[in-house]
Amino acid sequence: MDPVTVQACAVFPLVVALIARVLLRPDKGLVHWGLAGLLASIASWIGVVAFAGGAQRWGGGTLALLVASPLPPLYLLTIAYHTRVAPFEKNPTLGVVVCVPFVALAALIATNDAHHLVLREARGPLRPPSEWAGPGFWAFEAWVYAYLFLGLGLLGRTLAFGPTRDDRQRALLIVAATVLPLAAHTAHLLGWLPLGYPVTPGALGLTALLVVVGIDRFALLEAQPVVQRDVVEELHDGLVLADPGGVVIDANRAGERLVGSPREALRGRRLDEILCDLGGDDALSSVPLSDGAEVELPTLDGRRLEVRAGAVHAHAGQPAGRFLVL
Repeated sequence: MDPVTVQACAVFPLVVALIARVLLRPDKGLVHWGLAGLLASIASWIGVVAFAGGAQRWGGGTLALLVASPLPPLYLLTIAYHTRVAPFEKNPTLGVVVCVPFVALAALIATNDAHHLVLREARGPLRPPSEWAGPGFWAFEAWVYAYLFLGLGLLGRTLAFGPTRDDRQRALLIVAATVLPLAAHTAHLLGWLPLGYPVTPGALGLTALLVVVGIDRFALLEAQPVVQRDVVEELHDGLVLADPGGVVIDANRAGERLVGSPREALRGRRLDEILCDLGGDDALSSVPLSDGAEVELPTLDGRRLEVRAGAVHAHAGQPAGRFLVL
C-alpha cells in the first residue's frame, strides 16, 4: 500500500466523525451547513484516494478531481458566512455565482476521456503533476488558489480588525487550518517535498484536528461576530435607508411592517414616494427629509406614525445617505 493511501485511510474516519458532529447540532445555520459541505467534499476526495486506488487509473484520477471540485467554493462560502460578509448573507444568488466556475471545471474533468485536457495520461499517486497534468488541471488549480486566498483575505480582515480577542483567535485557528493543506499541496505541485510523495491527506487530517480544537476550546461553531445590521434588525423602530439621492437601499423588519412592503419591493424606490404612499401628498410638506425633526404622520389607512427623516453626513460634509425612522 502506497504512503498516500495509508494517509487517506487514517484520516478518513476522523473527517467523517467531524461531519457527524457538525450535522448533529440542533441549531444549524448557513456557516454550519457550509462547513458540513466542505468537510463532505474533503471526505469524498480522501475516500477516493483511500478506497479507489488513489488515482492510479484514468477513472481514479478524474474521480479524485471531480469530488474535489466543490471544495474551493464551499470553503469561500463558509468563510464568508463565518466572517459575516454582508453581500453573501443578503444575496443568496452570490453564492450560486461563486459556484459557477467550478461547475464548468467539473464538466471539463468529467469529460476528460474525450479531450485529455485535464489529465494527459493516467496518473499515479507518487508521480508529480508535471508528468500528467494538462491545461485544464492548471486552470482548476488557479481557481482553487484564487478562492483560497480570497477566504484567507476575509480571515485576515478579522485578524486585523476583529472586535474581540476570541474573534481573532478563531480567525487565526482557521488560517492555520487552511494553510497546512495549502502548503502541503503547493509543495507537491512544485516538487519541493523530499519524501517523494504528497502529504496532502495527512495535512487535511491536521486541519480536521484543528477544527475539533476550535469547536472544543474556542467555540468555533457557536460564536460569530455581532455586526451592526444584527442590531438594526432587532430594533422595534422601523428604519428605511437610502443613498444620497434618496433612493432606498435597505430596510429592517420593523420598517417593512410599518411601511407595509417587503424590503425587496422598497429597494429602488424614493423616500418621498414612500412618504406619499403612507400619508398622501401632504406627507412631503409635514415630514422634512433633511433636518431630523420628529413629526406625527397620519397615514391613509388610519394609523398615526412618529416619523423622523434626516441625512447622515460624511467627513467632507456631503450626505453619505438618508433615512426614515418610523
